[in-house]
Amino acid sequence: MDLFPLLFFGALHGGIHCNPYCTYQYESVEVCEGGSVTIPCWFSYPRNQRESSTDVRIYWRASTSRTCGRNIAIYNHTENQVHGEYTGRISLEGNPKEQNVVSLRIQGIRRSDGPMFCCRVELHGTSPGAVQNINGTVLNFQNESRVEQPDAVPALVNENPIIPCYVFPPQEIQSVTWWRSSSRICSKNQHLITWHKMLQSDTFTGFSLIDPPRDVSLRVENPGSATSKYYCCEVIAKGKTIQRLQGTELVIASRIRNGLFVNQSNEFTAQTGQSVTINCTFSSTTDPLWEGVFWRAGNETGLFAYHPFQKMVHPTYMDRTELRGKADLHIRNVGPTDDTIYFCFVILRTCENTNNFSTKAKYGQGTRMHVSGPGNQWIVPVVVTLTIFFLVILLLGTLIFLKKRGVFFKSRNSPDNMDLTLTDVPPRGQLNNMESEYENNPDITHGPQESGGVFYAQLNMGALENKHKKKTGGTEPEDSPRILYATVKTANTNDVYSTIQ
Repeated sequence: MDLFPLLFFGALHGGIHCNPYCTYQYESVEVCEGGSVTIPCWFSYPRNQRESSTDVRIYWRASTSRTCGRNIAIYNHTENQVHGEYTGRISLEGNPKEQNVVSLRIQGIRRSDGPMFCCRVELHGTSPGAVQNINGTVLNFQNESRVEQPDAVPALVNENPIIPCYVFPPQEIQSVTWWRSSSRICSKNQHLITWHKMLQSDTFTGFSLIDPPRDVSLRVENPGSATSKYYCCEVIAKGKTIQRLQGTELVIASRIRNGLFVNQSNEFTAQTGQSVTINCTFSSTTDPLWEGVFWRAGNETGLFAYHPFQKMVHPTYMDRTELRGKADLHIRNVGPTDDTIYFCFVILRTCENTNNFSTKAKYGQGTRMHVSGPGNQWIVPVVVTLTIFFLVILLLGTLIFLKKRGVFFKSRNSPDNMDLTLTDVPPRGQLNNMESEYENNPDITHGPQESGGVFYAQLNMGALENKHKKKTGGTEPEDSPRILYATVKTANTNDVYSTIQ
């Protein structure tokens, strides 16, 4: 049997021919009133009917019970007929003539909708030419009590896998019972374990609960081929029994040849803070009805870096991973804790007879990711060093220029020198004496320079100090403040005297 390309998982590979018809839907989807939801439906039928038939019709039925049966069809995509209460709110996504998965899109969710929706595929002009899910997809409203389990969990024979059982909203659990079945539909086939808060656990050898009543998930010890079945969790909370319609399939994966081939690259290097994509490709000798991809980190039995059932993703990778393309793992914001090896697990479900399928799983050889520091870590210190260097050069150049221009000795009244600390102007007579001393002193270097009508006098500080000490007899303490009196003369005004300390 050759199938159409999968809408979600890419083109299918060539396979063998078989005659059964199958449809596959997820057990449940979470919705909120007034929101929207997309319910996928995978289907398959033989190649010869695909080639001979040009009329593939998709119907969707809604039911208030656990099965859809012969309930009225709420949607017929061929004739574009919609049941009255769903008019303007439902549509089909995907092309059934080119793909083997189509989805029912429902908008403006109401409490009265469904809650069970079943997909029916008809090929006109063929026999039998029709297949329908008896148990379809249930709408779970966010504030309603429910049990959530993943559709599948891959495991190895040398680990003790955990099959989750989540109760929402969180509430006190009075008792829990686990059942095992060879059928996907939950039934009281084989009793495994029962826990009650007032009684001791009734345990079937090889199974245990994680931490009741806080966590009533099931641990399977040393799984083998006999344990590759479906597991259903039944909970009693607030006096009400809550159970899924379909169980979780425990699938034992290996590297033994089983017609499924998974390949990964050996290793690569990533930089801290980057987003990376780890490649995984797979092929099969048979055409699958459904394909599931899972990623584990650390080793083959390590934590889940990616799982279609998001609640099983480890907190380290929560909200940072997703699938790209068919099976590639995309990780955002890589950090040191991501420096490890990653294994790609693939589960295939193949149609064996009408609405029954077989499952097989395989995992790749692993990809080692080496995480190093950011590739541009040298940029910051280099930029900082260069910036400081140029600032120092600029500052030195400015100081030299200002010194040559005598800006440091500007007048108190100069608007450009308002930040200088000035002392009181000495008496006029003392200033006249100092001015005369300056003008007649051969040891003082002076050479008036004109700049915008203002003359700046440059004083030889050492010469003035020596003469002052001789006159005072050298009695001035060495730590006394040194005062420089500068006379600034302008062309059009009287002298302005300032004292700069």
